[in-house]
Amino acid sequence: IKHAQTERLNAELYNERLSTAIQSAKAGAWHWDLRHQQVHWTPEFETLFDYEPGSTQQVYSEWLDRIHPEDRAQAESKLQKTIDQELAEYRCEYRIVWRDGQIRWIDAIGELHHDEQGNLEWLSGLVYDITDRKQVEIALQASEELFRHTFEYTSVGFCHVALDGTWLRVNKKFCEIVGYSQAELLVTTFQAITEPADLAADLALVTQLVNGEITEYSLEKRYIHKQGHHVWVTLTVSLMRENALDGQ
Repeated sequence: IKHAQTERLNAELYNERLSTAIQSAKAGAWHWDLRHQQVHWTPEFETLFDYEPGSTQQVYSEWLDRIHPEDRAQAESKLQKTIDQELAEYRCEYRIVWRDGQIRWIDAIGELHHDEQGNLEWLSGLVYDITDRKQVEIALQASEELFRHTFEYTSVGFCHVALDGTWLRVNKKFCEIVGYSQAELLVTTFQAITEPADLAADLALVTQLVNGEITEYSLEKRYIHKQGHHVWVTLTVSLMRENALDGQ
């Protein structure tokens, strides 16, 4: 009797701690009894999915209906694959649509459990609202896409160059100016296509830039076009440091 009471108290303590952890993490818990095809979820789950407290029948179809139509097939497919292939973990990000039309992002994590005979018994896990993070990711992706488009299609020659002079990235306009393709430039250096008489002045300014003596520089110089003639350009150069990329 004492052993049973101890197990019950430990279970109650575990459930209490789990509930506290779930509330702190703004997560909802769910449990799917695979044998009896019964679904259960916590009040926190109902809140995240914008259900009226206690109003749901807690059935699979209610969960599926709340998922955004464009994400529904993926979420269901991943869940079924986890069960069919008995994968160690179910993991899926998907959008849900609240009653007022608001779209929220969910990160769902699940784990399969077996009985003592090794048969599938249930699948349980947590759901997290990751809307804030996804909005940042989407905004960043849009910003990067805008930068790529601006870089590639601007009417000015634009390029990224490593400190040793290796071309890292060049846009179409720059390729038109010097007559080389992007693939050809990326296996050479700016020194290789710079008129030798102009190179010393360019390199001297690069050294000052790297040493922090100047923040940028401009000069007129000649590139050697692929066809052999000179192309005069006005070059403007600035330095991008690694800590700037890290946001420090």
